[in-house]
Amino acid sequence: MPAVKRAVHRVMRLIGRKPAGSAGGGRSDPDTLARAMFLADHYRRVAGLPDDLPDDDAFRHFMVEGSARGLEPSPLFDAPFYLEAASAAGLPACGPGENAFRHWLSHGVERRIVPTPVFDEAFYLEIHKDVSAAGRWGFEHFLKYGAAEGRIPSAGASFVGPVWRSRRPDLPPFYRALLSQMDAGASAEDHAARRARERELLASPAFAEVLRQASDLEPEIGDRLDTFAIRRPPSDDLLYHAHVDLEGRLAARRYDILVVIPFCRMGGADLTAGLLTQALRRLRPDDRILVLRTDSEHFERLDWFPAGVETVDLSDMTRAIGPDGSERLLYTLLTGLRPHSVFNVNSRLLWGACRRYGRQLAARMDLYAYLFCWDRTPSGQRVGFASAFFSEALPNLAGVFTDSDFMREDLTGVYALPPAYRDRIVTLATPLRLVPQTSWDPNAPRDANGPLILWAGRFDRQKRFDLVVRIAAAMPDVRFACWGKPVLDDPADAGVLPPNLAIQGPFGSPTELPLQAAAGWLYTSAWDGRPNMLVEVGALGIPVVASGVGGVREIVGPDCGWVVEDPDDADAYVAALRKLLADPGEAARRAARLRSRVLERHRPEAYDAALAEALARRTRA
Repeated sequence: MPAVKRAVHRVMRLIGRKPAGSAGGGRSDPDTLARAMFLADHYRRVAGLPDDLPDDDAFRHFMVEGSARGLEPSPLFDAPFYLEAASAAGLPACGPGENAFRHWLSHGVERRIVPTPVFDEAFYLEIHKDVSAAGRWGFEHFLKYGAAEGRIPSAGASFVGPVWRSRRPDLPPFYRALLSQMDAGASAEDHAARRARERELLASPAFAEVLRQASDLEPEIGDRLDTFAIRRPPSDDLLYHAHVDLEGRLAARRYDILVVIPFCRMGGADLTAGLLTQALRRLRPDDRILVLRTDSEHFERLDWFPAGVETVDLSDMTRAIGPDGSERLLYTLLTGLRPHSVFNVNSRLLWGACRRYGRQLAARMDLYAYLFCWDRTPSGQRVGFASAFFSEALPNLAGVFTDSDFMREDLTGVYALPPAYRDRIVTLATPLRLVPQTSWDPNAPRDANGPLILWAGRFDRQKRFDLVVRIAAAMPDVRFACWGKPVLDDPADAGVLPPNLAIQGPFGSPTELPLQAAAGWLYTSAWDGRPNMLVEVGALGIPVVASGVGGVREIVGPDCGWVVEDPDDADAYVAALRKLLADPGEAARRAARLRSRVLERHRPEAYDAALAEALARRTRA
């Protein structure tokens, strides 16, 4: 902001005024009005600047360069209209090197000249009594406060426009509508002319007669003089254009099942969403299934979902509309598609819609949601979907699925759930994608350069890759090969990597990794449910050292691996890895028991049966 302030001061010097610190006594300050008038979305277009240029940089460009070129800072500044109004008010003509905007700041602001036909000063003060009572200049108030508050600037002012197309979801509706109309070729003069035609209509004898006849039927209609905003159903709805666009993205008018996800990248929840959709296709082969993405366009693992599954991306709309409008859009979509079942796998938007519209939705369809584990803040506090939504949403959910008994018992205890609610929480052991035909061979020849330990996962805070770096540094005689990429967090600064640690990049499945060359697998996590990674690794029969958090213990136990009690203790991981490497025979026996446990508990048939029972329980209820 200091650079922006310097640019303001520079242009104020160029127009021959000293910058004012604040305007008192009811006088308007040109310094602050210059910033209030500026609309970055508009200026980036007229100046040919990149769409991703920050607003402050665009403002600095205008004050230093754009104003000198005569570029307009906002659709609410109309240079020809202002110059005509200034001349009519008896103001001096523009001096050498002075353009209309600088002239307005130098002379027009002091005389309170409105520089656009879109704004009606008399109307604004008449409608908004608090502004007139305070002696404020209506146009200044609208620029600084009224637009953001949704106040109407003129009779019949329209707030219609494809609201999701703006880069800024916080842009006031009036500006979004005005920009969209200008994108369609309508100028400020066109906008004002339409307002004038509407006012003429309201004052016409024909409209008076229509209003009289209507008032005979409904006295509450009142007098036409009370009419100051015209609505044009259905396009007066701010989400109307989004609804039209969304309808064009759907291949059908009705779906039986919706699976709602934020995106699909490489996380365990993403995989679970795919496996859930596969199971639903097996259980309900005649049902039409739609996968909705609400937060991001990413759909990197189409192979995790059934072949030919229909999927629609809403993320471009939801990012621009903002949370409130997006929840209403999703609610309208769900009620319009009329599915019998909706499954939420980590979509924050659907959680919010269930909290807000849960009762209405539950009356029309069965709502299910997955909860895998609590998230944790850096200080260790519980956060995430369970903390933010569970207690309010549960009464309207037909079922809550977890992948671990740990999470089911934790939710029951934390919220002291009565039996009726406790029974809605069902543990579904996430199935294996494929039952591996081969497994880790304890007798396979290993690399003579030293033992190899594998690690794979997201380079996010939860998965504690920083611990892997510390562990590798403490075991220079052991090689560590790590696969993955950041998904939820920015790339962590793990410092200088030790020479015995190599990062290999993303991967598709643990079966793609050099298992036979490795002595074991390291799993580090600060919190977790029952991680899919360990399910797949366990099925391959490789020795595992894992943090004993959340549902990890339901996979890896003292008899089938090495569990680290304190997930922050790098020395404890080192000690466990040393034990694994020191006794290959014991490592092989524990790995074999782990493989047997996983193959028994995570069969696709068992998952289908448990899911079918959960859905049938709702049907019986």
